[in-house]
Amino acid sequence: MLEGIRSINWIDLGNPSIPDWIEGLGSKSETTRKKSYDAIYDTNMDSLGKFSPYIVPFLIELLENDIDEKDSVLLLLTQISDSAISVLKRNYKTANLANETMKAVERGTDIFLALLANKELLSWDLELLSNLKSQSVYIIPYLLELREKPEINDDLKSTIDRTIASLSG
Repeated sequence: MLEGIRSINWIDLGNPSIPDWIEGLGSKSETTRKKSYDAIYDTNMDSLGKFSPYIVPFLIELLENDIDEKDSVLLLLTQISDSAISVLKRNYKTANLANETMKAVERGTDIFLALLANKELLSWDLELLSNLKSQSVYIIPYLLELREKPEINDDLKSTIDRTIASLSG
């Protein structure tokens, strides 16, 4: 898991601790996972780091594996994509970085759709999917099908409806 993470020059990307933090998200230790999550969250808070498009594939890879707290990884991906969307809306000089980041997140669409089957992650997953407007034609049919399942309660239906509206708008 996470092959190639040490081959990236994280120093040039602004933070040499990132591989340790990403690996920490997959740790069996709850303390290590929490510290790693907090470090990544704080590092990317309110800004899009040069490392953002590089960190995303590893976060997606974690979701493909049997790790605890996938919801935290989904939340980090949502935060990163929110930052990228904010940059794109404001036409900052870092728009290329934001585009690269969003493309990296979009490559995880199939994994995010597969996670819709996990009711514990559903709300987190829907939040992330709502940021992937370029994938809306692909995502919305899954959401419409999910919405009709008998185990989906009214609150989740409302969340699905908001996600569809976000993707359609």
